[in-house]
Amino acid sequence: MVFNHADVCIAISPMVESRLRKLKVKSRIFRLDNPIDFSKWRPESDYREKGRNMLGILPHKKVILGVGQLQKRKGVEDF
Repeated sequence: MVFNHADVCIAISPMVESRLRKLKVKSRIFRLDNPIDFSKWRPESDYREKGRNMLGILPHKKVILGVGQLQKRKGVEDF
């Protein structure tokens, strides 16, 4: 198994960590949840305004952005 040749396996969620452990991966496993601190990171309003203008999104409209794999289990289509 390729995981056993890695120095470290980084799991990006509890589910990934659980799957690696069930596979009995011999490499060290570390879980690194979302590394972005959203309480500190927020684009300046002029950048948001420029982005909205470029995309034709009105100021009062909500925007939902998803980044990741498109998998049915993640429920993206429910939005």
